[in-house]
Amino acid sequence: MQQADDFYQESLVLGGALDDDLPLGLQTPTGFKGWTVETIVRHLHFWNQMALWALEDAEALSKNIEPIVVGMGAGKTLPTLEQEQIPLAGRELLEAWRDMTEVVHEAYRKADPSQRCAWVGPSMSARSCITARQMETWAHGQAIFDELGRAREEADRLKNIVILGVNTYDWTFQCRGETPAFAQALC
Repeated sequence: MQQADDFYQESLVLGGALDDDLPLGLQTPTGFKGWTVETIVRHLHFWNQMALWALEDAEALSKNIEPIVVGMGAGKTLPTLEQEQIPLAGRELLEAWRDMTEVVHEAYRKADPSQRCAWVGPSMSARSCITARQMETWAHGQAIFDELGRAREEADRLKNIVILGVNTYDWTFQCRGETPAFAQALC
């Protein structure tokens, strides 16, 4: 599945920036909600693991998502909950993220793109699930590139993210019981 390869390439680009500029410090806050570089890497690592279970073990996914849902309902922040489940830090966290990225890449590369994957909300296809992982890597990675003061060289693999955005645009409004403004103007 090409989207799995694109997710992996996106992860390699981010990993390269982290290698090049690690002296910046993993505890450096970024412009995204003040999350540190380490918080972003942990977030990506955590949800990559969830995506692997979504593909291979829906029971493990459900078991490991439950404390997140319960914790957020009790007022805990997502970064706090993710750190409780993944207490790794520094280079150990970076290596775990890299290793999980490779495992997820291989699993999705071999998967049937139409396989349904359980998720926090409605299920989605394996193709959409790995594209969502690419989108998260790209979007959260941008906060790191911004902090580094570096422009990221983009590539054609971003078409997956564009397609995902177009395909889910109306759905995001439907989830909130709203109609897109441009659709209202057409009525």
